[in-house]
Amino acid sequence: MTPSEASDLVGRGAIALAGWLGKAPAAAVVLGSGFQGAMAHFKTLAELDFAQIPCFSPTTVEGHTGKLALAEAEGTTFLAVCGRRHYYEGLSMLEGSLPTRALAEAGVRSLLLTNAA
Repeated sequence: MTPSEASDLVGRGAIALAGWLGKAPAAAVVLGSGFQGAMAHFKTLAELDFAQIPCFSPTTVEGHTGKLALAEAEGTTFLAVCGRRHYYEGLSMLEGSLPTRALAEAGVRSLLLTNAA
C-alpha cells in the first residue's frame, strides 16, 4: 500500500465515522485482549462493526470483538475500539496505523491504548 492509497483509505474511514457519529467524541480508548470486559462498566449507546469502516480490518485475535462502540461513563461520551489488528498478523506498520489515523481525522483528539501485558 502506498502512502497515497493509505491517505485515501483513511479519508474514506473518517467519512464513514462522521456519517455514523455526526460529531466524534474527543476521546477514544483501544481495548486490548485483557480489557474487553471493561465494556460491561460503560453504557453502550451504539455499535458499528469494523467491516463497515473502510480502513478498519477484521480482527483475528481471540477476545477482540471487532466493533467500535459509542459509549458513556459518568456523563462522558467516548469511542471504545474493541480490538485491533497487530503487526505480527501480517499488517505493515502503515496498515496498522490506519484506524488511529481515521479516528484523528474524524475528530478524536485523545487516545488511550491498552494491552494484555
